[in-house]
Amino acid sequence: MLYFYALLISFFWGIIPIIYNVLLKRLNNVTVMAITTTFYAILLMVLVFYNRDIVMKDLNKITNHEYLWIFIATFFGVFLANYLYYYILKQGSSEVAILTALMYTCPIITLLGAYFFLNDKISQRALIGILLIVTGVICICLK
Repeated sequence: MLYFYALLISFFWGIIPIIYNVLLKRLNNVTVMAITTTFYAILLMVLVFYNRDIVMKDLNKITNHEYLWIFIATFFGVFLANYLYYYILKQGSSEVAILTALMYTCPIITLLGAYFFLNDKISQRALIGILLIVTGVICICLK
């Protein structure tokens, strides 16, 4: 089931740039980001409400150090990355497939980060995967 969910996420993430590209032809990237974030916050509050016991238990045990890491991840991974995402979709509307392909080279960063910071091993299959990702991005970028 997890593999199905992963493919479903891939499908959603593959369609999202197309939807945003259409919206960004008429609207400013900051406006689209603000509306998207507002809707996200509303949906998140509903999710938190239905999971309030678990959330409250976690909030009572979280440390300041963990709050700092959450802030760093939120600033770079959510706020700044999304701002740049909307910006590049707005500015490069004719190259949405290329820009999205470049963005989705992130598994390479994850693999290298896990190797250096979490002491994960990089298998031969993983190296082949990196090579395939890079090759795929090059193929998409060459048009």
